[in-house]
Amino acid sequence: MTRTLRAGALLLIFTGVYGCGDSVREVMMKQKYPSYPPEIREAIDKGYVVKGMDATQVELALGPNPCIRTRREGNKAYASWQYELDKSDYKVKVPSSCFERHSSPYTVFFEDGHVTHWDY
Repeated sequence: MTRTLRAGALLLIFTGVYGCGDSVREVMMKQKYPSYPPEIREAIDKGYVVKGMDATQVELALGPNPCIRTRREGNKAYASWQYELDKSDYKVKVPSSCFERHSSPYTVFFEDGHVTHWDY
């Protein structure tokens, strides 16, 4: 199942289980956030990534990203998520479109589902 289909399925499940009152982010913050280590919670609170974060943690920190590229090499899975860096305040934001060429890209790289590094 592709990442987009998984995300859509999760959204339907969360909407059905929790109703329309809570967003997916609110549900994840209630369910998952308390179990994260302090350095991960701090990164989410302040809107940055750290090595070892998983996809859910990155989404909670930076927002959902439609600009995802994936590939496999042998048993390893690689992904890169491209955000946009606002150079006026150096905040990372979700791009409005993947098809636009971002003047200041901010890319998060994953290996086997965890952040290895980022580049801007």
